[in-house]
Parts: sequence; C-alpha cells; structure tokens
Amino acid sequence: MKAHRVLVSQPRPAVVEKSPFYELSQKHKAEIEYMPFIRVVGVSLKEFRSQRVEILAHTAVIFTSRTTVDSFFHICEEARITVPETMKYICQTEAVALYLQKYIVYRKRKISFADGSFTNFIELIIKHKEEKFMLALSEPHKPELPETLAKLKLQFSPVILARTVAADLNDLDIKKFDLLALYSPSDVKA
Repeated sequence: MKAHRVLVSQPRPAVVEKSPFYELSQKHKAEIEYMPFIRVVGVSLKEFRSQRVEILAHTAVIFTSRTTVDSFFHICEEARITVPETMKYICQTEAVALYLQKYIVYRKRKISFADGSFTNFIELIIKHKEEKFMLALSEPHKPELPETLAKLKLQFSPVILARTVAADLNDLDIKKFDLLALYSPSDVKA
C-alpha cells in the first residue's frame, strides 16, 4: 500500500525544504499536511494559587522549557509580584537561558544553564544546593527530576506552570489521509 496523503501532528516547519518530510514527499510523490494535535498552555492564576507555592519564598527557579518561562512571568505579572533582582535562574539548556532575556536583564551570575543532558543539569543544581528552589514543570512531565531532587534532599517546591491540552480537531477529516505521523502519547490521546 502506498501512502499518498500524510498528516503530521506537528506545526508546519518554518522552512519546509529543510524538513525530513519534504524529501519523502518528493521521493514518493506524497502530499504532506501539518496540523498540531496538542498545544501547551500556561495555567491560570487561580490554578497556580491552588498549588500553594509562594514565589518570593524561593531564591532560585529551575526552568526546563521556554513555555514554563512564559507562564512563570505571566503569573508574576498577573499576581503583581515583583521578582527580586537576587533571584537565580537555572535552565536545562542555553536556549532556555537566552529566552529569559525576554523578561529580565541577562547576567551570568544570575543565570546558569546545562548542556541539555540530565546528569549535567543535576550537577549544576547541586552547585547551588544552598538555594531554595522552585521547580517549574509542565504537565505531563517525567518524574525523574523531582524524584532526583528529593533523593538529594534539596529544598524545592514543584509547581505546575503549563499543561498540554488537545487542539481543536473537530474540522479534521482523518479518513482522507493514508498515514498519520504522531509524535507523543498526547498526540494519540488527542
């Protein structure tokens, strides 16, 4: 069976020609459509407050994604919380650290980042073990990081700042596609 129409559950790439699906579509003369099945949204102020986490009681924030960065500063703005200049930020990757520039003045002493590997990230957190951490998470998330921080007996408060929700797929006729390319369990649920 040959697949003529393929639906990819991802946003359309900025440069379609650089996508691996472009080569496949050219080689097999298939029509590729892109439609994200999920989206990540920040939690509301009410949901954040229900978690009973006080931002100003922490001296450092651990970020694993840009979505949690957006949600954190949105919550601070909505709750009229001024984040102190002394707050430290620990990021899983340099891309997340650089994204912080959107909200704060980038200073090397305030922002630390790992190379993306889990062990390097944990080593970086251990270097700042005297801090009281707020762990910014999205839901669903891997329990690996909170469990490791608990094993290391570090002071931290996990807080859900973003949720993965299903996109509106009511106008999608799935029968007109020969093949679906799904990327996560959340895509399958959607």
